[in-house]
Amino acid sequence: MDMLTDIGTIFYHIISPLFVIIIAGAWLERKFVFEIRTLSKICFYLLLPAMLFTVFIQSSINWNNLLLFSIVQLCQLGSVSVFSWWAAGLLRMPTKKKGAFILGSAFPNSGNFGIPLIAMIFTVNTMEVLSYHSFTVLIQNFLIFTFGVAIVGHGRPSMKNSLGKMFRLPLVYAMLFAVLIRALSIPIQEIPVIWGPLGIASDGLISIAMLTIGIQLAKLRKVQLSRVLISATVIKLIISPLFALIFVFVFNLQGFLAQLVVITAATPTAVNTALIGIEYDNEPELSSSIVGLTTIISAVSVSLIVYFVMSYIH
Repeated sequence: MDMLTDIGTIFYHIISPLFVIIIAGAWLERKFVFEIRTLSKICFYLLLPAMLFTVFIQSSINWNNLLLFSIVQLCQLGSVSVFSWWAAGLLRMPTKKKGAFILGSAFPNSGNFGIPLIAMIFTVNTMEVLSYHSFTVLIQNFLIFTFGVAIVGHGRPSMKNSLGKMFRLPLVYAMLFAVLIRALSIPIQEIPVIWGPLGIASDGLISIAMLTIGIQLAKLRKVQLSRVLISATVIKLIISPLFALIFVFVFNLQGFLAQLVVITAATPTAVNTALIGIEYDNEPELSSSIVGLTTIISAVSVSLIVYFVMSYIH
């Protein structure tokens, strides 16, 4: 009974507030109809870089811990991608569907969903935790815009073009500028005309990000359940955090870093995977359905994972 009570508490205090905003976004989409690309660009090109910059400036990072943390993240993503590729072969998927399946199964929503979730869970050392999580966001977006575009584009976009697109993203430069400012000991927090707008933009990320997810879900007119969709959902919400747990123990990662790896791996599929599918006309319905179904089910699955992580990983 205590376990069920604890899981219910996690759902009530952490998960349900996020989904209230998601539902509000879905309602607004039904009433007014929004352009999802515009909202995604506001998050990705302004609010997210501002948040990453301000978090990194205000927190301290142990570079050895960061290196180990990043290695675990890469191992987890790589393993899930290989497992998804094997599962796609087992299900005899055509090439186009295989690309959408691998992206939908492997890449978590570490930005729009992950950042609000992490902020709700880690209320004591929030800035420190988010500073490490910012590198998760950076790594995963780097891989989505290189590896992801390569497998979905079927050779159409070159790796050079993919890398060029990645390095045009403001979040990369936000991190680089933050490192430079800290290295030079520039008191940017004492400059209101710079720090004030950055703080306002950073504070707006969580609400806009969750509304964007709701709008994305509302645009799904119908989800066709299939073996492919169910398999992708199982891999994303169950197999992915299991791989994360394995590598946490293999590399002896401890404390909030270990918790962070597993919780991030348990988040639903990244919205960017659906946007890439739409942009390259690669199974956009399947990509969007994976995002939608994993997001809905994550209300329960993430509650269970958070309970396990916070109870047994220290």
